[in-house]
Amino acid sequence: MKTNLLTSALLIFSFISIHANAQFSDDSAKTFFVCNAAGTQETVSAFGDASGGTYSFWIDKRNGNAGTAIYGQHLDSLGVPQWTVNGKSLYQGTVWKSGI
Repeated sequence: MKTNLLTSALLIFSFISIHANAQFSDDSAKTFFVCNAAGTQETVSAFGDASGGTYSFWIDKRNGNAGTAIYGQHLDSLGVPQWTVNGKSLYQGTVWKSGI
């Protein structure tokens, strides 16, 4: 009885492990970036899209003195970017100048 139960459990686990897939590729030649732009990107928030993908949003200073922006990116369930490369600009702030 114990042997049959153990054999059944091993078969089930081996079946599950054969069909399990990682969300993103482990091949570094197929790496997808949420954002790989120059400058500073910080304060990232991310959440699932109910289809196995993710939405990510961050504060972005890639334009230097042109102001701080908010960017976002949507990755599908395979990790492929669905919006513009390096994120979609959602808000572009203006430069704050002291003494004006």
